[in-house]
Amino acid sequence: MIPTPWVGGRGRIVLSLDGQPIALNLSVGHKSIGANFDRFGIITTHIDGNGQTVYFDDLTYTVGTTDIEDTVSWNVDASANLASVENWFPSAVPNADLNVILGSKITASRVLFADTELTMKSLQFDNTNTYVLAGQGNINFEADVGDAEISTLQGDHEFRVQISLSGDLSIDVLTGTTLTFNNGLDLNGHTLTKVGGGDLVINNRLRLNGGALIGTIINNVTAVPEPSSALLLGWGLVAMLRQLVGRSRFLPRRLRPRWFHSHFGPC
Repeated sequence: MIPTPWVGGRGRIVLSLDGQPIALNLSVGHKSIGANFDRFGIITTHIDGNGQTVYFDDLTYTVGTTDIEDTVSWNVDASANLASVENWFPSAVPNADLNVILGSKITASRVLFADTELTMKSLQFDNTNTYVLAGQGNINFEADVGDAEISTLQGDHEFRVQISLSGDLSIDVLTGTTLTFNNGLDLNGHTLTKVGGGDLVINNRLRLNGGALIGTIINNVTAVPEPSSALLLGWGLVAMLRQLVGRSRFLPRRLRPRWFHSHFGPC
């Protein structure tokens, strides 16, 4: 087994069984736990002098920690409310202290909706079926320490809900996967960094507010311009002039300012 340091900064374990290599990508939050890869157990055998043949269909890895409550996973095979505790295991609403996993529970594309504001520390998509996050609410990304994170390990996934940042955000889109923003994306002056060989697509509306996009991104929108003080001042002068002109029309001719006659003529 060979531990390798790079999968969007999270880590990967590569093992070989009978000459066939397989890569196990560490999930968001596993590296920060600080766990050591100190054992590998499959089957316990007795030394009885006989050979054994063992076949495996699937291999998974687990990460042990003294605090397993920092991660919640989607736990219903249905389209449902992101803010309902009964839809998560363990039961909790996503917040800035939790890593959120949208994993293997669904067996077909599902729409998870948010009609209120939710905050997430990290979000991982890990299913070949599509997760669509939609609704009239807002999902805010904010980490208690460091950058917030989004990662796609499998499949094509989509945001149809407003997304905003309260800190820098790192998005790791693995090769062969796609993550699409189809609603508003507000950076609020922070930096969004994209890594990985997959596609990150931004449609609809993007507001930078002094923030920045870093990495290869398919940007199908024009950033919403920020209102400048000069523009606001210009519209303020126009409004004042309109009021002045309107009032001047009701003044006696001898009291009207000279510029009024030169620009607007006699009334």
